[in-house]
Amino acid sequence: MTGLPRIAVLGLDAATAAAAVALVDGGLEIAVFAPEPISPDDVAALAAYGCADRLVALVPATLRLSAATPTAPPFEIHGTPADHEPSVPAEVTRPDAGAPLGTFDAVVLNDHTEHLLPTAPAGPAAPSGASSQPGVVQRFGDVFDPRAAWVFHIGGPVELGAARGRWIGEYLRGRYALPANLPAGPDADPGHGHGLGAGSGAGARSGVGARPGAGGLPGMAATAVRGRPWRRGARSTLADLDRELQAGHARAATAGYPLPTPSAWLTPSQ
Repeated sequence: MTGLPRIAVLGLDAATAAAAVALVDGGLEIAVFAPEPISPDDVAALAAYGCADRLVALVPATLRLSAATPTAPPFEIHGTPADHEPSVPAEVTRPDAGAPLGTFDAVVLNDHTEHLLPTAPAGPAAPSGASSQPGVVQRFGDVFDPRAAWVFHIGGPVELGAARGRWIGEYLRGRYALPANLPAGPDADPGHGHGLGAGSGAGARSGVGARPGAGGLPGMAATAVRGRPWRRGARSTLADLDRELQAGHARAATAGYPLPTPSAWLTPSQ
């Protein structure tokens, strides 16, 4: 891959709309693929920032995701555009029914499209307060998926969606570096990994934050999962994310701001 990666956002809701805007603001090339029906409010959120032309509306149940290998890009998006869709982004191929829509370097999924990942486990979500469940993915910060390089999850309210979109953008632009020794897979122990809070819908089943001295990052208490009010949980997660971004910026600066690669993502967990 040369230059900055191309990103496919699969599914449109308030959080992914905010993340898509943040990614565009970060100078990244994106396309949003969303099965109908699509909420007018979510389309309006894209339009308000001049991103409505990045949206491809699809016939329901036709959206598909495939990858060249089970754990790494490129990712190929399939689907049937809705008949009334006036246009698609210039870099996205206008297909006949059933043909690929385009090939992308990274994928952003939400609660309704995470099942499209070919390597996604079929295990049930962990109950509130659970530290770990077999077959449950322990995403770093509810966003970074350890099973496949450059697969990200967005969930929660708008402010978290926007912040997490900026986080993904900083990573893909080489301005943020991940910590070493991320959780290695669906059965990773979140008490010895890294979490950035929870409470983002289906994303709440990812890792419960580790305490300092347990191999995790400071301040990573999953307040929403532990039953505290949601507002406090959202604020806590945003504060944790801000601290992690500062730490990741320092790591990237020390390394000379190299652009990330899918192979570097997978190496620590293989």
